[in-house]
Amino acid sequence: KTLAHRFRGLAATRLAALIKDTKRYRLLQLLSRFNLTKQQAQEWLARPDAADALDDPYQLFIRTRDSAEPVAFDAIDRTIYGTRPADDDIGFTDAWANPPPDEPRRVAALVLAALEAGKLDGHTWLPEGAILERAAEIPEQKPPQLRAGDLKFLKEALPQTRELDHGWQLDYLHDAEACIRGEVARRLQGKQPTVAIDAEAALAAAIDKPVTGERDLAARLEKATALRIVSSRAISTLDGPAGCGKTTLVKALAISLIPAGGRMLCLAPTGKARVQMERAFQAFTGPRPDFKTVHSFLQ
Repeated sequence: KTLAHRFRGLAATRLAALIKDTKRYRLLQLLSRFNLTKQQAQEWLARPDAADALDDPYQLFIRTRDSAEPVAFDAIDRTIYGTRPADDDIGFTDAWANPPPDEPRRVAALVLAALEAGKLDGHTWLPEGAILERAAEIPEQKPPQLRAGDLKFLKEALPQTRELDHGWQLDYLHDAEACIRGEVARRLQGKQPTVAIDAEAALAAAIDKPVTGERDLAARLEKATALRIVSSRAISTLDGPAGCGKTTLVKALAISLIPAGGRMLCLAPTGKARVQMERAFQAFTGPRPDFKTVHSFLQ
């Protein structure tokens, strides 16, 4: 009644119809409690499973993680566990009126948030101890007290994860790992490339400086060996500390492959890394590879 008297005409008619649609009206009340953008709210309301948020508001975070505008865990958690008047439970079911800090659905969302944060730090999986440590640090209000072994009680609530022998992993990272592993195995079992290169000459052209001594000569011979290995394998890994000559080896590979009609593409995980790779070739007068981010390449 308090709300209805503010509307007149068709607006009042639409409101009356909305109030009769009890589930949608309750859902709108729930969404109004969270700090969502208009796009986030509209996209959620368009989902066929939108009403699931009534039983578990954390689904707003869980099911939008891969969307263009995901709902943050804090946007949900801050409202539920933050300070609010005792009688201000509009939009929430009784289960969420005053939930305990270790409410299982909250903890399940925390586990996902911890794994997603770990992914941004370069971890494709995390041991249970690291997940529990991160999960205790994420909430701004009332962090749960978690113990080793607690995750086994949440397996059914975490269909978006895979339990490994050594920890837990997001399901899509597990699938990506399987895809990469299969592609690597296929390439290793297939026909290996036969590229005839003069490793020493290519390195000399890439370095473009005379040999300065026995130590420099030994380093060049080591690089020449690595270059022959890389150029004769369908897939290989080149690893080493800064300054060991990885970029020089890539330049030598470009000198060997591109003039012979080959193509060389360098992929970087981020735009910043791509710029750094290009800068390494700024003063290089030989054949230049193409540079892209992984994201632009996949598109």
